[in-house]
Amino acid sequence: MHYLIVFVIAFALSMMGCEGKTGPAGPAGLQGAAGPQGVAGPAGDQGAVGPQGPPGPKGEQGDPGPAGTQGPAGTQGPAGPQGPAGPQGPQGEGIDADQIIGSGVLSDIHHIKLMQDGNDKKIAVFDAPDYELREGSENTLDLIMAVGDMTMIAAKAASQSGMALPITFDWASDSDAVTVDGGAIDAVSSTSKATVTVSAVGRGVEIDLTIKVLDLIKRIEFASGQATSYVLPVGGSIELMTPVAYNEEEDGDVIDGAEALIDWVSSDTDVVSVDGNTISAEGRGKAEITAQGQGVTSKAKITVTVAGGTGVIRYVMNPYPSSTADRTRTLTLAVEDDPATTDVNESVARSVEPVTNIVLRIQVLEVGPDGKTSNNDDALTATLRSQNPDVITIPDNQNPATIANALGTITIPTTEEWIVGHGTAYLVVSIPGAEDLPLAPIFINAP
Repeated sequence: MHYLIVFVIAFALSMMGCEGKTGPAGPAGLQGAAGPQGVAGPAGDQGAVGPQGPPGPKGEQGDPGPAGTQGPAGTQGPAGPQGPAGPQGPQGEGIDADQIIGSGVLSDIHHIKLMQDGNDKKIAVFDAPDYELREGSENTLDLIMAVGDMTMIAAKAASQSGMALPITFDWASDSDAVTVDGGAIDAVSSTSKATVTVSAVGRGVEIDLTIKVLDLIKRIEFASGQATSYVLPVGGSIELMTPVAYNEEEDGDVIDGAEALIDWVSSDTDVVSVDGNTISAEGRGKAEITAQGQGVTSKAKITVTVAGGTGVIRYVMNPYPSSTADRTRTLTLAVEDDPATTDVNESVARSVEPVTNIVLRIQVLEVGPDGKTSNNDDALTATLRSQNPDVITIPDNQNPATIANALGTITIPTTEEWIVGHGTAYLVVSIPGAEDLPLAPIFINAP
């Protein structure tokens, strides 16, 4: 404590300016207590790993793990001795290499086309997958033949793109009445039905053709009621009745279905053309129509005159213009019971609309020596005939045509005696010294 007092007195004296000599240093004081430890600095870099210690004792073996992936197969061992050969099976149908497309796949048959005798109008197309006749086709190529006839059917297969495929076809008949060899079909004897099967080799595709074989035609007659003379304007047409064929030159039996083997033939197609049973006037002149089949021609002929043919004409008859409406009527035939109602015995009376008569007019001109025409004032008698009496008929002893002062009038009443059915009727006017004049057609429609 006394040291502290001495230090204080000395400090005070120094502050008061009393300067004295420095005394000797006192002895060192005791060391104070250590202060609190400071915050630890960052860790230094890890030293190198020491050497591995000796292995510990071996533990117990664990459960086996799942099997690993299979390694590659080893080399194949030598082949064993060959056994005895088995019996040879039947030889299969070969496949033409051309039927294989680039990918090595057998090319598909999209359709098969059959053509008869190279005629592009006698073609039938059968489509995959069932190879039935193509919808809308009118030609099935089911054949009607006569004994001794031969026809050739060509078969072609094609892909969807239309490319022809080199398919081989087999042909077989189920009847002795018909033989077939590579598409050549022969009618040996009459039969109501024979089937020829066309097979695409190696494809499992079959098409059946039905064939009917008729007796040979020995005679052709016109049907009862068939007219043998017509006069038509250019553009006019007439539907002919189906002719009748017989299996004997005299008497004999009618051959049912023979109409398929008979064609109407025109002597001059520039005057009259033929399509089925329909003949059409193409140009001025005359032509004869006959029925022909299997080398047999009907003895009877149909003469067709197309108005304005050659020859000496004393009179020229010019028909007055008449609209289609003026020449068209609607006929309702009488019935005992109206099928459109449920009433019993409800009758429907016959009627024609419009009820006015059909009137056509002509002008009669005389041709002079110089070729010029002039009105004819002679007293003339004209006659009229109907070429379609099942549509318009002219009652006996009645003549609806009158001519006076070079003008003619033809009146067709709308009565039951005159208008008898539905269809198109052509009327022909005749006067002495002139060619027959076909009038414009009259149309009788059904209701």
